[in-house]
Amino acid sequence: PGPTGGEGRRELVVRAKAAEALRDLSIARDDMFDFASAAMQLAIVLASASVVVGIGWLAFLGAGIGAVGVGFAFLGFLAPTLLQF
Repeated sequence: PGPTGGEGRRELVVRAKAAEALRDLSIARDDMFDFASAAMQLAIVLASASVVVGIGWLAFLGAGIGAVGVGFAFLGFLAPTLLQF
């Protein structure tokens, strides 16, 4: 008496490999979104500090770091495995 419904060892290995690939992709996406979130938070802090302190170049630095955050967000959607950290 073997497994029924076409769920033999080979089929289970194929399903397991597919689940592993999806897991790896999800982990890579999560990492990119974490980097994007951190960069955006830092950009907000720098922009706020530039307003409070009155130093204009902090706003430009914040804008640059915000652009990096947007880049990480796009990578999370389009190519999460492009950069390996």
